Amino acid sequence: AQGYRYADNRVFFLPTDVLQDPWAKVFLSLTFYQHPIILENVSGEQLLGTTTSIEQGCITMQQPADATAIRTSAGHARIPLSGYLARIRTILKVTRPFRLIPPQIEDLTQIYMQRSFSFESLKQVIT
Repeated sequence: AQGYRYADNRVFFLPTDVLQDPWAKVFLSLTFYQHPIILENVSGEQLLGTTTSIEQGCITMQQPADATAIRTSAGHARIPLSGYLARIRTILKVTRPFRLIPPQIEDLTQIYMQRSFSFESLKQVIT
């Protein structure tokens, strides 16, 4: 499958053999769109902060690769925890199939705990 992304961050995938169909040629032609729409070819599975696998039929959020990417201080103590909540909400909104949500949240929680956040403080954020 071939991925395409619009400027408004919408993505669609088409099987490679469909790309020669007349409707696909028109739909994917840059002359079909008017400014400011931008159609860009997306290669690979990494896009818009997610890993999207057509073969596996799933979308998962990209977790911070390094625990040091997690802020541990920023003025008020709740500010770093708001980043945790925002990531949780994004996981809930984007991850498919739904059975992948719990492992994604568990991974994120472990990353935050590596940065010295207590499980209790993280749990309070989401309850």
